[in-house]
Amino acid sequence: MKPSELENRILSLLDGQLPPEEVKQLEAHLRADKSALQAYFKLVQLHNALDYKYSQAPSKHILIDKILAAQKRRNVMGSLIAAAALLMLAGFAMWMVLAPDRAVEIGTIQTSSKAAFTVSYEGDAEAPEAGTLAEGSRLRLSEGSMEGVLKNGIRFVAIAPMDMLVVSEDTMKLEQGRVWFEVSSSASGFTVKTAKLDVVDLGTEFGVVSAKDLGQEVHVFKGSVEVTVAG
Repeated sequence: MKPSELENRILSLLDGQLPPEEVKQLEAHLRADKSALQAYFKLVQLHNALDYKYSQAPSKHILIDKILAAQKRRNVMGSLIAAAALLMLAGFAMWMVLAPDRAVEIGTIQTSSKAAFTVSYEGDAEAPEAGTLAEGSRLRLSEGSMEGVLKNGIRFVAIAPMDMLVVSEDTMKLEQGRVWFEVSSSASGFTVKTAKLDVVDLGTEFGVVSAKDLGQEVHVFKGSVEVTVAG
């Protein structure tokens, strides 16, 4: 839609003279074009400012009297359509401003056929799509096994029962369970936290066990890790 056509349609909408089918077309265009939506906001502000100015001006000005008289002669139905359209567009604009962004995907998960599990989200953004992981994803596995792959080159396999929080792409917090990690060289420094230990990968394959009855264990299969007591 050309800028001149967009401006004319917005002004017609504000004057209550835009046909219903063109109101729908304008709404679709504003949804698809942010620059058009900004132009709409500017024209609304200008329109409101002019309305206020004219309503405060002395009646001796003939031009202003004509404008006010013309406004009174607006078609009632057109005014109702314009009001509804303005409310709809205002609601859409508020949604664009206030709606949270979807959490950034940092990995994916797969489970065994008979796995019983839940994936919840503890972040401020909108929850990620099913089958994906984001910072703030909490994995709970009560039966079966689960495999996850992160975009930074980390792969993990968990066996039930397991409860683990994805703190970030570089940090996992294992509340309970047995998890094996394979870390690529590009992701060296990856950390697994338990209630008592901080395990920092130095380019390796390792397993972590966190359980009330078994305590905290670290098993290194390849390479090395740095283990410190959580403080």
